[in-house]
Amino acid sequence: MSASVRMGAPSARAMTIRCQAQNSTRAVARSVPTVARRDVLLGGAAALLLASAGPSAASATKPVTAHSPYVKGPNDVVFVTPTPEVLQGVRSWPTWEHGVDVFPYQYEADEDCYFLQGRVVVTPEGGKPVTIKAGDYVTFPAQMKCTWDIKEPVKKHYKEYF
Repeated sequence: MSASVRMGAPSARAMTIRCQAQNSTRAVARSVPTVARRDVLLGGAAALLLASAGPSAASATKPVTAHSPYVKGPNDVVFVTPTPEVLQGVRSWPTWEHGVDVFPYQYEADEDCYFLQGRVVVTPEGGKPVTIKAGDYVTFPAQMKCTWDIKEPVKKHYKEYF
């Protein structure tokens, strides 16, 4: 099996994953913010490698088996008070950064986020806009479709629950 990951220029905002096995080809396209172009080839029995373009980039191939303890409903962005207990271990989570931009997004898994800088307005599909800023700890539920409108460049720690 061979796999390639191709991430287009920032204006493309598309990541295409193509897996080729003997007579079959599968393509999965996700709309994610991208900041670089990268091609990766794997051979033999290697697993599909996904370049980390942002939160949930690798979730297209992972089933959701765990959940954030803070999720309430399928389209609810939940704010959590960032107490020392809540923030324990957050600094070891991966970080994601992105400049001013507007893009659609769908969460494949529950995701907890602690925003270090910036300001973004997240509008769940069919819901009301929610403003998130530096110092906020929020949870996004799996399968939530939304639009991110980044007003000031964002940097956040995030944890996905698969």
